[in-house]
Order: sequence, then C-alpha cells, then structure tokens
Amino acid sequence: MSRRHAEIRAAQDRLNIVDLSSINGTKLNGYQLRPEQLYRLRHGDVLEFGSVRVEVVFTMVPTHETVKEENPRARKAAKGRDPFTDSRTGRPRAPEVLIVEDDAELAHIFRTILEMNGYRVSQALTTGDAMRTISTSVPDLILLDVMMPDLSGLEVCRLLRRDLRTADVPIVIVSAKTSPEAVREGMRAGADVYLGKPVGYDELARAVRVLIGDPAKRGLKGASSPTGAAPQGR
Repeated sequence: MSRRHAEIRAAQDRLNIVDLSSINGTKLNGYQLRPEQLYRLRHGDVLEFGSVRVEVVFTMVPTHETVKEENPRARKAAKGRDPFTDSRTGRPRAPEVLIVEDDAELAHIFRTILEMNGYRVSQALTTGDAMRTISTSVPDLILLDVMMPDLSGLEVCRLLRRDLRTADVPIVIVSAKTSPEAVREGMRAGADVYLGKPVGYDELARAVRVLIGDPAKRGLKGASSPTGAAPQGR
C-alpha cells in the first residue's frame, strides 16, 4: 500500500489502519479517518483510497510460527476417553466446548470452526459469565483466553483445577501472549494445550480433537446454544 495514503499496522491479535495525512484521505466504511490515528480493521470492512475501494477479508490459515505447548497427560487422557453419552437418552452425543474469549469477532470465528467440526459450542465474553455457566453445566472442554476484562484466564484455569468437578476438564489456552515464560505460566496454571494467536483453523480443530475426540467419526453433529443465549457476553 502506498505511503501516500495509509498504512496497516499489526498489534498483537488485531490489525489497525492509519491514514498518513494523505491528500484525498482514507475512508473506513464511509467514515473519513482522522490523520495519524489508529482504527481497528474488522472482517468485511470497506476501505476507500480516493477512487480505489477495497474490502477487508480475514482468513485463518495454519502457521508454523504459532506457539504450541502440550501437557503430556493430554494425549494419554484422550486415548482412554469413553464416548460421550446423553444422560437422558443414553445415546452418544457431540462433545460440548465452552469458548471464553472477550473479542466477540474472534469468539465467533472459533465457534464457527468448532461447529463445522461437529462440536456443540457455547461462549462467554467474560470469565465471570464463564464461571457462572460452568457452575450449572460443566463443558467437555474449555477454550480459554488469558487477557480477559475481569478475572485473568490463568486465574480461572487455577480455580478450575482446584475444583473436583472441573479438575479433569481439558483446557486449551489460546493467547496473544506467546513468550516462553507466558507459555510456561499457562501450563503451570493447568492448561492441557497452549496455542498462540493467530492460530490456524486446522491447528485449533486438531488440538480439540486430540483431547475430546472427533464427532465426525461417530456420525455426530453438534447443536450449539443460539447466539445471545446464556452464557452472555459484555
């Protein structure tokens, strides 16, 4: 992109655009951007640089740079896991995943990936909502962000490991904090797998599959909670 117009800058798990005091200016979804100010880009946004119109499309792809750490007990637990059974019907059911992620768009992407792989999915945009949901219905796996607006994801992980009801529930941390110390801290808190953002489609699905099995192999199809139903986000 020409520096006469604008520049896209990466910031942890998001992309921002900044107008570089261009002559014709830059528009984002029809809004004239103020020069030298950062504006977050989202999937489906439309950028205009004079007569040039560009649509923003985000695609998740596998990446070799993603940090990954796995607890040795994860694969061992997965091998001995019994098929999930509906307590009411006695029939096999699709495993349920709770997504705890404060970025609504990213949570939606994770949800779509998991639903496409046959899992039942619910989500919480705060750790408070997540803990309230878990207190009434324990999921089969928890996908957990670290940097949350209320209680840290690491603290939630520690609390879950101290509770007998959730001590053995698989936890996959997905975080933009990818330093070696951050990964070690996440694993010490009790995570089974630690994935760094951005995480690829296949990598996320594979991590969940290793821990709680593949619904497709049993001919199961997930039935997720509708958007807006409990747990609710911010």
